[in-house]
Amino acid sequence: MIMLTKIKRLILLYIILLITISAFLLYGLDWLGYAHMMVALAFIGPWRDPVKNIWVIQFGIIVSLLTLPVAFILGYQSEMPIWWSLIDYIFGIVSAGLLLYIKHRIDQLEAYFTYQSMCTPIADYPRDQVVNHAYI
Repeated sequence: MIMLTKIKRLILLYIILLITISAFLLYGLDWLGYAHMMVALAFIGPWRDPVKNIWVIQFGIIVSLLTLPVAFILGYQSEMPIWWSLIDYIFGIVSAGLLLYIKHRIDQLEAYFTYQSMCTPIADYPRDQVVNHAYI
């Protein structure tokens, strides 16, 4: 039990040293988390009304595809290992593929609603506009 408290004190000491010596790292991680939350909030619009907010999906596709050149250029410039850049490439390609599929499904949904609005049943028209009791 005494050994466990010593380990806890040592961990607490390391955390305090990290905060005092390199607090800017924690500040950067805080903003990174905030940015991820804001991007996630932007995708609530397509969840609620996908046809009207398709621009969010298109923006996501563009950003996902821009991950590739940014990871290539900045990865080379900062001398990161190549497998880190490959992970970034995979994230960009997979997210762009998923968003392209979502865009395709939204386009199908839009076409369905357009077709449904063109096929209004006869009961929805006033009686004087109906010709030979056929769909107009």
